[in-house]
Amino acid sequence: MTLSDLKQVRKSRIERELVTKRLSAELSKSSNYVTDYATDYSTGRGRTITLRGYAIADPEKVNALLAEHKELKEKLDRTAFEAERYIVSIPDSTIRTLLTLYILEGKTWNDVAKLYYGNMNGDTARKAVERYFK
Repeated sequence: MTLSDLKQVRKSRIERELVTKRLSAELSKSSNYVTDYATDYSTGRGRTITLRGYAIADPEKVNALLAEHKELKEKLDRTAFEAERYIVSIPDSTIRTLLTLYILEGKTWNDVAKLYYGNMNGDTARKAVERYFK
């Protein structure tokens, strides 16, 4: 596995978040909160019950977005699992830790450097990883 393959896992996570936001926006745009009343005769006597939910204006579009989101999530989970297996197999503890923080946890290089080295310069961590893959 190459460094660019690992970076793709990180980018896939961002893509998944964007699809989730798009799905939420579509649901809120095409859905209306509705309330209705019905009579329940399950006890033998009629009693009024309140039914609440969302009326979806375009269920086909919402179902397509849900399917796309599920497919993307499954793809991300597979690639993240493969990346994690690869990272765990790296013999150098420093590189394993840096890659775990950057790729799997989604932290910035500056955050990684601050956590691992105690400084704010992300170039230190980034260059260490790049040197490992050369």
